[in-house]
Formats: sequence, structure tokens, C-alpha cells
Amino acid sequence: MTRAPAPHRMIDILARETVVHYAPVPRHLGEAELVPGRCALIGDQFSLIAPAEEMLWLNGSVYAAIASIHGLLPIHASAVACEGAVHAFTRPSGAGKST
Repeated sequence: MTRAPAPHRMIDILARETVVHYAPVPRHLGEAELVPGRCALIGDQFSLIAPAEEMLWLNGSVYAAIASIHGLLPIHASAVACEGAVHAFTRPSGAGKST
């Protein structure tokens, strides 16, 4: 198992490894069938047939896939900074983290 990079290095990794190609999308990634609006992560390959909210996907799902490939565990959370500390709130989607 490879060791995950330090979280502060992820910004450099994201900049280096995030490339967006606008082209016809294949129907399969390996043996997995690609479904519009869904993503697929197979080994170190990630594919997404992007919905209209493309930037949301790029800043969420794509970055989470890159983090996963590098051994980091992305979490679905909201966070606040207070007095030099960060407090994260994790709950399922729709549980009220944003409010």
C-alpha cells in the first residue's frame, strides 16, 4: 500500500492531475458501463459523463477521485474555522450541514 501524500500537497497534485477533455465519451471504462450523470472510478482511471453542473462535479467528485487514487479518504462535510482551528460536520446529504 502506498502512503498518502500530506494533505497540503493535494493542491499541487490536483493542479498537476486535473485535465478536462471535451470530446465524445466512450460508453465503457474498462468493463464498467458509463451512465450519463454518473461517474466511474476503476483503478487510477476516472470518467464522468458530466451533467449541467459541470464545475460542481469538477470541484467535488473529480477532486475526491484524485484524492482517493492518492490514498486519501474524502469526506462529505461542512466546516468552519474558529480561533485557529477547523471543525468539520459530517452527515449524509440533506442532513442540514450547510445550515
